Amino acid sequence: MPNQEEDKASMGLCVLSFIIPLAGIILWAIKKNEIPNAAKTYLKVSLAAIAIGVALNILLSILF
Repeated sequence: MPNQEEDKASMGLCVLSFIIPLAGIILWAIKKNEIPNAAKTYLKVSLAAIAIGVALNILLSILF
C-alpha cells in the first residue's frame, strides 16, 4: 500500500490527462492498483475534459 505522499496525483500528469484524455484513461488503467487515489484523479480529469469538449461542440453547433 502506497503512503500518502506517493498516492498524490502529479500536476503534470493531470494536465496531460486534460489535454489528451486517452492518456488519462491509460494512466488510470495502469496505475489503479499501485496508486489508486492518483489514478482516480487522472480518470476524473480525463472525463471532465471529454465532457467539456462535448458541451463545447454542442454549444458551437447550436450557435453556428
